Amino acid sequence: MLVASSTPKLVAATGLAVFAALVVHFLAQAISTRRRFYKTKAIGIPIITVIEPELCSQLTQETPQPRHFQIGWALTPVTDGIDLLSMNMADHKVWRSRLNPGFSSRNVIQNMPEVLEEVSTFAQKLKDTADADSQEWGNMFTLYDRAIALTFDVISRFALDLHLHEQTSGPGPLLKALRNLIPLIKLNNIKNSCWVFYEINKHPGILQKLRIEHDQVLGSDPKSANKVLQESPHKLNELHYTTAVIKETLRIHPLANTLRQGSHNFNFSLDGIQYPTYDCLIQTTPAMTHIHPDLWPRPTDFIPNRFLVPNNHALYPVKNAWRAFELGNTRCIGQELAMLELKLALVFTVRELDFDINYELWDKMQKRETSGAAPETVNGERAYSCGGGTGVVKDDLPIRYHVFLG
Repeated sequence: MLVASSTPKLVAATGLAVFAALVVHFLAQAISTRRRFYKTKAIGIPIITVIEPELCSQLTQETPQPRHFQIGWALTPVTDGIDLLSMNMADHKVWRSRLNPGFSSRNVIQNMPEVLEEVSTFAQKLKDTADADSQEWGNMFTLYDRAIALTFDVISRFALDLHLHEQTSGPGPLLKALRNLIPLIKLNNIKNSCWVFYEINKHPGILQKLRIEHDQVLGSDPKSANKVLQESPHKLNELHYTTAVIKETLRIHPLANTLRQGSHNFNFSLDGIQYPTYDCLIQTTPAMTHIHPDLWPRPTDFIPNRFLVPNNHALYPVKNAWRAFELGNTRCIGQELAMLELKLALVFTVRELDFDINYELWDKMQKRETSGAAPETVNGERAYSCGGGTGVVKDDLPIRYHVFLG
């Protein structure tokens, strides 16, 4: 239970997240200047925003700096400082070394049967919304809540060995309590699930390529995929195009940034110039790094082949420019599990279902009065990130399915 004195800290945490989002929006609009180092100041906190991959590497990989003290300060009401985000670098190193084996690629693959079961349930719940005997569209619903249940079930099975059945009988008391306690904190992989379906829906040619790859690697019968992966889990690593689609989705719709503490002992070095960081909050910003025209040819185009071409190709990513899970010894510990969940979500759906993301139909279902005004968009898109914390997809991504008959 949170006491009243803790409330200002939660408010401050929310304010910090909102302010960071505003800074990202402002700098994204100014990205045409192609500057690589920005310093802003608000609420008495000098803020350095880093876009250049070389500088990001200096901050998180070459000479990794501790997370900004306000992260721990804001999380204290929830964790009392006993969490990987709040720990000092020495404690973080100890606990990370203890936890890393559990989240390694090898251990994730060893625990694939549990994840397979949860993702199979997710896929079946989607199939249940469509009429199995026709190609009529099923009822429209929002994907976000179903993705929450999937991710929570996967994490609880993998990390805690608890089978909570959130997808079939939830929301349960633990999920309700967590969402009430920290309503602005979002599980990033939930957004990822939504965005990958959104991008595939926009690009039918990519959907066809996914289906071809899954047939080639897992066999032509989609219903045998579970058995194939149970017997040969390594085959998931052969889904190169599927992985590229996910990575390109995370490039265009990146996760949260990292906030670090500047000091007298750490200066950025670029083109022979030293940039001091003392008393500054330093943030890497994948939302800008991932669409910077100096780093990515055709930065706003969805091109999964960026991650498949040889390293001498013009599309090949610049070193350290893809930072979807951040890089360095404090990168996201759940990266392998997140990628596994996303790959399996595609394996169990794209060959059996067609899907339609239709905001116009959703507006009618919600009886929204537009009075002839154009609907709200960001860069011409009805789907965009909004809301508290790291955000959600607009309207939780309205979607409908029908059975794909080949």
